[in-house]
This record gives sequence, structure tokens and C-alpha cells, in this order.
Amino acid sequence: MNGPRYKHDCKWCTYIGSINRYDLYTCPQAGNPTIVARWSSKGEDYMSGARLTLDGIRFELTAAWAPGF
Repeated sequence: MNGPRYKHDCKWCTYIGSINRYDLYTCPQAGNPTIVARWSSKGEDYMSGARLTLDGIRFELTAAWAPGF
């Protein structure tokens, strides 16, 4: 798949790829970058943070990580 599976309506987020059932985005959040993991197009169906655990895979997520995804 070349793009996100689910709708994400934040104009500041950048799609960086998908893993398992999640679409992943970076969000600049006023100088405090986070990762957003979305699992459906419903507005509340996402989690975000600097560290996320997705289906047992731990990601240490920073702004520098995103370009190497």
C-alpha cells in the first residue's frame, strides 16, 4: 500500500507509513513532535505520543526517526 488506509484530518500531520493495522503520522505539536497511530477513520480512533507500543512492537519515536522509516 502506498498511502494511508484511514482518513486523518489534521493538516499538520505527515503520513510516514503503515504497520500492522495502523497508519503512522508525525505531528509537530508546537515544537514537541509526536507520532500518531490511527486504526480507523473515526475521529477518536487513534493514539499518540513520543513512545508507542503497537501490537507488541515498541517504537522509540522522535522527529529524527521519521525520515528513516
